[in-house]
Amino acid sequence: MPVVYCRRWNYQLSQPIDELSEVEARDIHLRGEPYTAAAVTLNSEHPDRVLEIALRSGHVRVHFLGEYGRVETILTFRPSGELLFLREIRGYEYDGQSQEYLALFEAERLETDEFNEDGTGLETVKDKKRDEYYTVDLHLKETSGLQSHYEPIPQFGDYASIARPFREEPPVPFG
Repeated sequence: MPVVYCRRWNYQLSQPIDELSEVEARDIHLRGEPYTAAAVTLNSEHPDRVLEIALRSGHVRVHFLGEYGRVETILTFRPSGELLFLREIRGYEYDGQSQEYLALFEAERLETDEFNEDGTGLETVKDKKRDEYYTVDLHLKETSGLQSHYEPIPQFGDYASIARPFREEPPVPFG
């Protein structure tokens, strides 16, 4: 699976904005500046994962794309000492009838789980179809869920540990 490096990814057009060579992307990574890496699956019109990385500012975000190039899940990490902490998981659900790209704001349901390092957090659900909006407190147990929220800060090209949709699964090769 080839990796495309760029400044940003255009999700609607499913193409890079300001494409970078691997050498350019590595230099940017080492300086901690922002860049994007997209894992483009063969015989597909869009990547299955897009990473936004800006280590100097502590921004690491992973977008998981589904059918039609729609963003289905976003993981957001922040620095915590020598590791990254999974701060937020956002899940998007779209109209099942549509067979085209839909932007995030067009999702019918958005579920956001926000986590704190002390094991507390909030789950917020916005469901347009059911006209529901609610928030629930989250409490992770140290033994069952919190450790899976920590990941090593990725070296350039080694994104496997952060590029997996479910924390319980082993790292997924990226590229």
